[in-house]
Amino acid sequence: MPLRSIGEPATIIDEEQRLVGMKMRVQGTDSHEFVWVAPTQKCLQELAPSELIDAYSAPSVAEAHRDRIERSASAKFEAEGIDERDGVYEGIPIVRLLYGDILEA
Repeated sequence: MPLRSIGEPATIIDEEQRLVGMKMRVQGTDSHEFVWVAPTQKCLQELAPSELIDAYSAPSVAEAHRDRIERSASAKFEAEGIDERDGVYEGIPIVRLLYGDILEA
């Protein structure tokens, strides 16, 4: 099942890891099932190599590349589903995007 954007702004979900998250809805479910899409710092650096990625810049970098992040997360979710090792935030599972998970533009 693919993921669908709900348009909420990117937010820091783990300051220590500089992890930014965007909530997305699991498409095709009867309930309102959501996941957090969380590109790692290295993933954001891959998208914006000239940017210094820190807790302050991560949300704006994620917003600038929202379309690619969301498409990549949807593809990863369809292929792999939820990896429990990625954790949860606010009781919602996280789909962590790693360096190399980002689809081409």
